[in-house]
Amino acid sequence: MRKELDSHFYQVIVEKSINAVVITNSSGDIISWSTTAERIFGYSSSEVMGTYVHDILPAHDLRKKANESFKTFQDKGIGPLIGKSILVRGLKKMERYFMSNGLLFQNISAGNNNTIKCQ
Repeated sequence: MRKELDSHFYQVIVEKSINAVVITNSSGDIISWSTTAERIFGYSSSEVMGTYVHDILPAHDLRKKANESFKTFQDKGIGPLIGKSILVRGLKKMERYFMSNGLLFQNISAGNNNTIKCQ
């Protein structure tokens, strides 16, 4: 019962958020994509599920750095975004660029709860 309630509250929080919520597994593949993410980025959930997050979201010129940073995070559990706020140029569907200042980076692996939120 507790697990079902946790799952229900999780879904409510994700779907009611005014920010895009994109959750990946430890390999960086998208496992959750909120309706706000659909609206902001232009991709439906069915289009992105299972896709490596850096193949679609960062601007093309930022992907190499994003992949290198994610590899460090996978190997060591640390990364350049942990504990920092950033403004980033992202990419929407149809290759349209945008500046985002509402990013939330969170490491929830193994009970860790390091969060970065850009205001």
